[in-house]
Amino acid sequence: MTARIQAILFDFGGTLDHDGIDWFDRFYRDIKKYDAALTRETFTDHSNWVSRHVGTLADTAGLNLADMVARLYKHLHARMSNGDPCAWDHAVLAQAFVAEAQTYLRRNLLLLQKLRQRYRIGVISNNWGNAAGWCEEYGYDTLCECMVDSTVVGAAKPDARIFQAALEQLQLPAEACAYVGDKFEADVIGAVNVGMKPIWMVGTEDKVCPDDSLPTRRLRQLTELETMTL
Repeated sequence: MTARIQAILFDFGGTLDHDGIDWFDRFYRDIKKYDAALTRETFTDHSNWVSRHVGTLADTAGLNLADMVARLYKHLHARMSNGDPCAWDHAVLAQAFVAEAQTYLRRNLLLLQKLRQRYRIGVISNNWGNAAGWCEEYGYDTLCECMVDSTVVGAAKPDARIFQAALEQLQLPAEACAYVGDKFEADVIGAVNVGMKPIWMVGTEDKVCPDDSLPTRRLRQLTELETMTL
């Protein structure tokens, strides 16, 4: 008999602050509007370097969401311009990004308040140490029984250790938990490997499923969870 789902755990970036598009995909989308020659491969090289570099800065873990976005955009701008004029303004793009994210965060806070009446709630995020702070910033901390951050745990999704950290805090077996995230490898495969029920936040993007054999529910909008039977 399948265990009853008692808790829903959520990814943060791309899931709670958007319908299925992660941060660097959104950065690329917005920068590409000003730099048509920019390839995804080139951008990924830049974004991977910036993500690692920003993670080494002593005060990063204490930044609120807006300041973190501003820092990432600023470092991307510096690396991509290489001292030459750049067609896009990092501050303008950062402000627009945050405004969009806040719209989703406000909507999804109301959703989680409703879900909290039926399920226990938590967050598992590959982050820079900011996950709990951002949950508190946007009012999610009062709903979440765990706010697990890869930097704090020392393991990033799909590593089982980050999921196990959440399960230990909740004192629940994996099969009693559903996990919602927008990245197939990190979120879906990570959840499956520990025994959680995966729910893939595909949004409106044309995402190709790498493995149709996995029993994965899909969402185009996070609000569909309100009427979904788990």
